[in-house]
Amino acid sequence: MFRLREITDLSNVRSALLGLLVCWQLTFIPLSNLVDAFPHRTMTFDELSELREVYPEQRVESPLIDLAATATDAWSRLTGQYQMWWLFAPQFPSQAVFPAVALRWDAGADAPPIHPPVLLRSAHDPADPGSYVRVPSSLDRLFHYEVRLASPLAYWKEADVAPDQMEGWRQFFRDCVRRQSKSISAYLRWRLRTWQAEHVGVPSPSELILSVRIYPTNSQANRTAMRGEPSEVPLARLPLNASDPTSDIQADAARLEVYDPFAKLFIPVARDGEPDGTEQDDE
Repeated sequence: MFRLREITDLSNVRSALLGLLVCWQLTFIPLSNLVDAFPHRTMTFDELSELREVYPEQRVESPLIDLAATATDAWSRLTGQYQMWWLFAPQFPSQAVFPAVALRWDAGADAPPIHPPVLLRSAHDPADPGSYVRVPSSLDRLFHYEVRLASPLAYWKEADVAPDQMEGWRQFFRDCVRRQSKSISAYLRWRLRTWQAEHVGVPSPSELILSVRIYPTNSQANRTAMRGEPSEVPLARLPLNASDPTSDIQADAARLEVYDPFAKLFIPVARDGEPDGTEQDDE
């Protein structure tokens, strides 16, 4: 009799916990989407963060939002339930972006490069930019990885950048590369290894460049305007050491350089707590 009562009590506890979980889930989903309508999560430098973040000056100061966001953000990270409807509304990116990797070989003195440059496009990069769709497949994990590498430039339009916005964009490029330095390095090395496996005997390139291919999203009426080549914006460069061709992600990340879209050159990217190349030049 005692054993039966103990089992019944345990069952009641489990039922109560399940009920609390269901109630919390029903509260969590709308609440987490609601708080994301207010910029509150300050910029961090986590690799491939799933959460929308803003610079400190963009943050909305509200104790109520902070309290709600603390609970929903913690649960999102714990369970992987990232609520990202803001990807689709109210503003939809006016451009599609896909990463690409360029392999380049240095030219010797008075001699051409030992191999012509190679551009490795993403498997998701459309053959026909005027009409394409991505069907879910076994490449979904790769797709999401590449999205996080390329998406920072979804709103990049150099022609629309005012002079007083240039430094902000430079800082944005630096932050993106610094924040994802290990992920960028790993992606570059993976693309290189895949290419080398199919081209045995070709010397290793002297540098790898991550760029973003940008396709404008036009209306059906302007579909013919989308058939040309996309614009391509460099994002990061990894110089390779010929004497040490092996991959070390930490060492690669420390050597990454970020592209300055206005000066049209690459500068070193420092890790957290170190001055970057632009600050060093100013000194």
